[in-house]
Amino acid sequence: MSKDTAAILKMNHVSNKWELDKDHIFAYRYFDGFTHRLLSIQLYVNILYQYSLHIDFFRPKNSGAPVFYLEGTLPAAIQQQFEKITKIKNFGLKEIYDDDTISMTGISGEQYFFNFNDTTLYTSISGLVTNQLEYFTTMPETIFYSFHQAIKSWTKEVFENLAQLHGIDLS
Repeated sequence: MSKDTAAILKMNHVSNKWELDKDHIFAYRYFDGFTHRLLSIQLYVNILYQYSLHIDFFRPKNSGAPVFYLEGTLPAAIQQQFEKITKIKNFGLKEIYDDDTISMTGISGEQYFFNFNDTTLYTSISGLVTNQLEYFTTMPETIFYSFHQAIKSWTKEVFENLAQLHGIDLS
């Protein structure tokens, strides 16, 4: 599946919108925000549910800690969650889910890109909203929220397992 990530997801500077290449059904990007680990995760999934997962984080100079790059088949449970999303007739999500009562910088953020009918749909979740179902009120939003929680949980588990395997202290 190795493909340059810049070729998978790119900004169309004419429409000022993100475009996911036609061979991919969704992409997910996560950033920890301004934390001690500066965790960054990028997940790209193609039409066969094959993924490439890129995990980067702060490493002290000369630590020898790797940047993680994995490929494989997306877990069946997440495939099923995604298939629920594809069955929604009017998949209307807000472009941004955040707590608009406060403004903070340096907080975590997550971005989703979905390919539906040759169109890339984009949504982002920032800050504390990422773990609060109350911001997702419609039927499509609650289905998306379940998918979001599954992706977030799986990528976190992969990162923690890899960090433990390589003796990386996450505290």
